[in-house]
Amino acid sequence: MAAIVVFPLALHADVYKLDAVETTAIQASMVNNDGISDGFLDKNVTVGPLGKKKAIDTPYQINTIPKELSENGQAMGLEDVVKYIPSAQIEYRGGADLGRPQTRGMRGEVVANSFWDGLHIVSTTATAMEMFDDVQIINGLAGALYGPTAPSGIYSFTRKRPTADYENTVKMTYGYKGYGEAMADVGGMANDAIGYRAVVIGGDGEGYVDNSALRRKLVSLGLDFHLTDRLTLETNFSYYNYIKEGYSGSYLMPYTALGVAKYTLPDAFDATDKKYGPNNGGREITTTTYSTKLKYEIADNWHAEAGYLNQRADRDMYISSSTFNSNAGTYTPAVVKVSPMAARFDLDSWMGYVTTEQNFLGLEHDLALGGNGYRWDIYGADGSRRYVSSTTDVESLTLADTIKLNDQWQTVLSTSKSWIDKDAYATTGATTSEIDNDGYSYAASLIYKPLKNLSFYVTYADSLQQFDPVTYLNKTFILDPYRSKQYEIGSKLSLDRVDLSAALFSNQTSNGLSRV
Repeated sequence: MAAIVVFPLALHADVYKLDAVETTAIQASMVNNDGISDGFLDKNVTVGPLGKKKAIDTPYQINTIPKELSENGQAMGLEDVVKYIPSAQIEYRGGADLGRPQTRGMRGEVVANSFWDGLHIVSTTATAMEMFDDVQIINGLAGALYGPTAPSGIYSFTRKRPTADYENTVKMTYGYKGYGEAMADVGGMANDAIGYRAVVIGGDGEGYVDNSALRRKLVSLGLDFHLTDRLTLETNFSYYNYIKEGYSGSYLMPYTALGVAKYTLPDAFDATDKKYGPNNGGREITTTTYSTKLKYEIADNWHAEAGYLNQRADRDMYISSSTFNSNAGTYTPAVVKVSPMAARFDLDSWMGYVTTEQNFLGLEHDLALGGNGYRWDIYGADGSRRYVSSTTDVESLTLADTIKLNDQWQTVLSTSKSWIDKDAYATTGATTSEIDNDGYSYAASLIYKPLKNLSFYVTYADSLQQFDPVTYLNKTFILDPYRSKQYEIGSKLSLDRVDLSAALFSNQTSNGLSRV
């Protein structure tokens, strides 16, 4: 932050003494150098319906990616920052910018594992990191709190909200390959009752490959209406258009009938060489999202919130998959074609919870009761026509209780009942497969704190998990849900400028046909 200080001045023979005045200039950047004091080390987390907790008081391995890290790294998407979390990955099917986020090597899901402000979202679409204050990653299995989900962790994004004081950030960047971008982030209070936050981005130019194209357009707006001292309505809108063309395609290795590669894998190609990236191959991803959330402080120890989100992700993708044909690393170039991956996702999601702190039977209880759900339509492409290939409806009711036994011991108990209804369709609209299942998920944890900054925990979790639709011979099929079970022990140490954690876990997944 720049500052101007005015000191006493002398004019002719008369001396005029002025009070020191400090004038603060407009900030050119909101990025700070001192990471510890400005968000890099966040010791508080939000765990689904359990609400805000100290990270050391939770029976999960939790990592937070703050906006300071995204800003200092000039991150565009989640793939640019997830690499800083040791156990987090992006599945590179279709590309890092629209791959499935996951943890511990377990494959993620398209919807069930990812949230914006507690509401399910589509994870396999381009996401602009400039929209968010942070991303919180829970490792492992958490279906008892979030509904049916894989043991691949939970990715929870927190959108930037209106600020109490006026905030104005304008940034312009220019890359060495000719990519230029302008970004504005403004926030404040329009009056005593209405707050606003807007993030706008426009970028265009070449990427790291000659003659490639990289374009980004983002409009994100958040409006908060403070209806009373205890009641707040949050509203959000975002539009994000992401174009990436002319980059390297994929390469396939043929296998023998015994599953052995036919040729020797060559050394890695230079991905910056434009000969590996056809100019007419790439993707245009457009994601439009509306959401709203109502927060109500019922009483001093009672809190309620409910929300709804609507999201459409259009994915126009043109791919090239060349095939190796010799041990010399030569390959048969592929013709660019329309990707067989889903062309569109439509999602409606909702949530509602009531939390309270109560004392009964001589124990302190943090109780949470509520539920969430979503309706998710997947669109396939039949030539130039899009059609609904599957519909998924999921609803869950959740009950959770954090019981403080004394200053050193506490337990966390949670359970959820879920209903899963999935239907798959042919290009004609005829139903090809359907399921209608329900089941319970549950988890139990015990936490021991011998010191205020040291904790040990043990957790057992058993969660329902749905199968993604499977397409075979131009038909989409639905498989029955299956279960994941996880045992985990861990420890956390919180110091002034460093947090340390470690965990051992075992996971089993079964659908009655196979076990992993």
